[in-house]
Amino acid sequence: MATPAFNRVINMEPRSVLIRMQGNPLQKNWRIAMLRRLILVLLSVFTLSMVFGCSSSTDEGDPELTGAQQFEAMYNAAVDYMTTTSPKVVLPATISANLVSDPNYYTVLDTRSEADFTAGHITGAYNVDPTTVLDDIEDIPNFGTKPIIVSCYSGQTAGWVTAALNIMGYDASSMGWAHSGFRHELDKWTSHIGNLLTDGYGGYFPETENQNGNLVEFDYPTLDLGLTNAGDVAEARIREVLSWGFGSHAIEYQAMVDDPNYPEDYFILNYFTEAQYEGTDAANMTAGHIPGAFQFTPKKSLVIGTSGGEGWEDMLKNVPLDKKVVVYCWTSQNSSQVAFYLNLLGYDAYSLKWGSNQLFHDVLNAHKWVPEDHADDAYEPWTTP
Repeated sequence: MATPAFNRVINMEPRSVLIRMQGNPLQKNWRIAMLRRLILVLLSVFTLSMVFGCSSSTDEGDPELTGAQQFEAMYNAAVDYMTTTSPKVVLPATISANLVSDPNYYTVLDTRSEADFTAGHITGAYNVDPTTVLDDIEDIPNFGTKPIIVSCYSGQTAGWVTAALNIMGYDASSMGWAHSGFRHELDKWTSHIGNLLTDGYGGYFPETENQNGNLVEFDYPTLDLGLTNAGDVAEARIREVLSWGFGSHAIEYQAMVDDPNYPEDYFILNYFTEAQYEGTDAANMTAGHIPGAFQFTPKKSLVIGTSGGEGWEDMLKNVPLDKKVVVYCWTSQNSSQVAFYLNLLGYDAYSLKWGSNQLFHDVLNAHKWVPEDHADDAYEPWTTP
C-alpha cells in the first residue's frame, strides 16, 4: 500500500512541479532531483500495473471462477428448493377444479410433443419444449405472475422441468401423474407398473438390511462453465442440463440390471425415509429396497453440513463422482427432480423410471398407481381440434 508521502508524489501534477522549479535558484537542483524521483515513481507504478494487473482484472474482464467456486454457487442457488418445498406436485383433480372456477388460475406448460398437444390439451395450456423451456417461456405473456403447472405424459419429465423453474425462482408445480391422470385415455402408467424386484428380475430380490454403514466420503464435483460471476452460474448450468433432456438421464430398472457393469458401476440412492427403506413403515408399505441401495432422507440428506436446516444429514459428501448415481422413489416424479439437482451440481445422476410402482407395486400402500382410480377422470377443461 502507498504511504501518504508516496500519494502526494504521484498525485502531483507536472505543471505544479514546473512552476515550483521557477522559484528560488538555490533550490533548483533539489527540484530537478524531485522531478526525477517523480518520473521514476510513475514508471514504477506503470510497471507494477503491467506485471500484476492480470491477477485481479484485465482488459478481458474478471478472472474465471474456479471449478469449486462454480459448484458452490450452483449448490447455494439450488439447495433451498430441494430442502423445503420440493417436489411440489399438485393432483389433476385440484388443478381441474381451480381451472373450472377460474380459467386463468394457472399458467399450464405442456411438454408433450406438438402432435399430441394438437390432438388434445388442457384449455389455455402452452406447448413448450422441455429442453428449451427457459427460452419458450419468454414468449408467454406475464409469465411468472400466476402459479405454474408443468405436465408431460407421466409426471417424470414434468418433475425435471419443475425443478429447473423453481430453482430459477418461479412458483411451479408438477401435475401428479401428469396427463395419465388428467385424461384416462392418455394413461401411460398402467403398462409400466409391476413387481420386477419382488419377482426377482435379474436375480435380485428386495433387501431390508440398512447399507448406510458402508458409505464413504468423496470429493465434491467441480463445474467448468467458463464464468467469472457467481450470479450467472445457476442459469447457465440449468440451461445446460435442460438441453440434455430428461430421457438422457432416466433409466429403466431392466436396463440397469441388464448392464454387464451392474452393480459395480452404479450407486443406488433410495429417496425414502429409513422406515420405508427397511420396509417397516406400515402406513406407507414398501418391500424394502434394491439390494445395495443407500438410504437418503427426502429434503434432509443431499446437503453440505448440518446447520442449514432442521435435521440436515450432511450426506452429499457420500455421493460418488465415478459411478452412475441412480435415484429412485415411489413414482419417479420426485426422483426426477432429485436427479436434476444432482446433475446441476456435477454428478452423473439418473432417475429410475416408474419408481417403486415398477419394483413392487402390489405391496405399496401409498403413491400407488391404481388404474381403476383413474377410469373416470377425464377432467375438464379440455381442448381438441
